[in-house]
Formats: sequence, C-alpha cells, structure tokens
Amino acid sequence: MRIFSAIILLFSATVISASGQQEPSDTINLLEPNEFYIKLHQSSNPLLLDVGEYKDYRKERIPGAVLAATYDELFSLTDTLDRERPVFIYCTYISRSITASKLLNNLGFSNVYVLINGIAGWKELGLETDKKRIRKRDKKGNKSF
Repeated sequence: MRIFSAIILLFSATVISASGQQEPSDTINLLEPNEFYIKLHQSSNPLLLDVGEYKDYRKERIPGAVLAATYDELFSLTDTLDRERPVFIYCTYISRSITASKLLNNLGFSNVYVLINGIAGWKELGLETDKKRIRKRDKKGNKSF
C-alpha cells in the first residue's frame, strides 16, 4: 500500500502546462540511491534533510543529515536559504520525502532531490550511515508530515 500511495503522489506531482511543458515547481526529482549519493557529493553546499520521524533519525541517519520531521522544522530550516541551493531529501522509504519535496517546490526551490526507497535503499547498497545515538528531545507538538 505504501508503494501504491507513493506512485499516486508521484503522478499527481507532475503537472503539464497548456504549452505541453512541465511546470518546474511541480516536478519531483527522484534519484536511485547510487545517483543520490553521487549528486549529493558532487553538489556545492548541499542541504541534506531527513524528513522521517525523530525516533528513526535518532537511531540511524545518513551522515550530515539534518532532521526536519515537521512542517515547522522544514520551514525554519529553509526559510532563509537561497532557492537555488541543492536540497536532498530522504525518509525511511519515500512518502514523506515526496510531500516535503512538493512543499519546497511550492516555496520556489528548484534543485530538490528525493532518495528513492529512502534510507532503506541507501542501506541496501551498503552506503554509510550514522548510528550514533542522539539524546531524546522535548516534545513540541509540531505538525508532522
């Protein structure tokens, strides 16, 4: 069911304008884990966002990732950023990443990339993860994805 939902979101995310061109603000750039890794490491000053749940981020994450588990955290992290800065997004699988990508596209970000199969796909390739435990944070009641 999760894969079916992601496919529905994917197809609804790309809109074709009257001229037959894709609207850039509605395009989701999905990358396989190996492509995501390469693009991330070739980009100048990328922002790597984990939009998964705090409990998952706390256990394991891609090195250098910043947690943005809620709308408020996402907006706070990206509010003052250059809209051309490359933003790489992942979660446990993909559904929350697509939602976050759409939100950033609507805010004018043009270089947003989503990791297909999330951290699960990343680990399948044997790519490095950070398993250092993070202390528990206070609950703020922010709206989640």
